[in-house]
Amino acid sequence: MAIGYVTDKTANNFTRLTQTVNKNLKTIDGYTPKNKKCFCFPYNFMVLTDNNGHNSILKYEMFNKPTQAKVTFNYYPVVSTQPVLFVVPKNYKGQSVNYDSGLQYSNFPLLPWSYDTFKNWFAINSTQISASYAKRAIDTGVSIAMGNPTGAISAVSDTLMDLAKYNDMQNVPDVVQGSITGNTQMYSGSAGIYANCECCKAEYISKIDDYFTRYGYLVNEVRKPTLKNRKNFDYIQTKDINISGNIPQDDLQELCEIFNSGVTLWHNTNTFGDYNVDNSPI
Repeated sequence: MAIGYVTDKTANNFTRLTQTVNKNLKTIDGYTPKNKKCFCFPYNFMVLTDNNGHNSILKYEMFNKPTQAKVTFNYYPVVSTQPVLFVVPKNYKGQSVNYDSGLQYSNFPLLPWSYDTFKNWFAINSTQISASYAKRAIDTGVSIAMGNPTGAISAVSDTLMDLAKYNDMQNVPDVVQGSITGNTQMYSGSAGIYANCECCKAEYISKIDDYFTRYGYLVNEVRKPTLKNRKNFDYIQTKDINISGNIPQDDLQELCEIFNSGVTLWHNTNTFGDYNVDNSPI
């Protein structure tokens, strides 16, 4: 989805605008996962891109409200001779505005313009030209007063040469600056910053989802295991579990080995061994 363009009529150099974009939290490539973990990175995420090789990956679970359906972005259209569009996510990674995860677009074409060569030349040399004419006028007057016609003729000749140069500069055509070639991104409508929802293919995420249903996923927490998290069965695997109780030491050691190796606990004898039953969290 397009976030913003430098051509926004309400934008100026001091305006911060906002745009909301929907997260993908319902299906993945048409498949509805049983496990919410499938909606997390790297299976499901959002990408800011300029469609020109630069991007910023945004993980849904890193937003301050992961289950919220929308993402809000600030965007700053800087209108100048070289326009820039800067887009940043809000409420991401604990920051109200996360500039580090933003993206900038500056590949807007520099529009062609022309300038008057004569006016540019005259503006640069006007002081020198005025001083030169004044000096020659004085020199001509002095030469005539002193009876020096040669000096007067020389000053007049130099003035005529300058006037000829002045006339030649007026005849120089205007110079065209800027880009006079096309910009494919502008013509194709892909210029700017876009927010795209990306995910696994359905055939892959369905296999991943089945694996999570059968074996769960890593949580890396130091705590007492919860033995009943789902309706029909739970897979629990620990590392260096500590079990205590009034039971023989050999049996206690065997229990520890079972949990450290991984074990499926069935809660309903009627569905024992059936991994296709509804096993949603409770």
